[in-house]
Amino acid sequence: MIDNYQQALTLMEKMKLELPFTVYPDQGLLRKAEQQGDVLSPNQPMEVKQVVYLEEGGLICAVEKSPEDTLYLSSVTHLRIPDDHPLVEEIREYQNKRKYHLAVAEGKIGRAKRLARKVKKKKGFGN
Repeated sequence: MIDNYQQALTLMEKMKLELPFTVYPDQGLLRKAEQQGDVLSPNQPMEVKQVVYLEEGGLICAVEKSPEDTLYLSSVTHLRIPDDHPLVEEIREYQNKRKYHLAVAEGKIGRAKRLARKVKKKKGFGN
């Protein structure tokens, strides 16, 4: 398993208490939108409407540009969290550790080494 399940669920519950909140699309969500024929800007604020945990996908957010636009399901690893969000440090720690563990699992050693520099050496997600 990529995540520490209990810690991921705890973070999910904390995130739900902050709903709705603003995020920005990262490369993964930008590519997904493009494949669906939509164009998103990396500076386009989007609103998180719901957060769920999927064993294979980790923390998944339902995000939209506005209520009349497409609702996207995106891994939290494909979202940028604003610096002023109350959970910014916890979410970024989760993102970095998840990306690191995925890179290791996929055999992407160079990427894992780069990501390892971002992962704090303390108890947390995926440990």
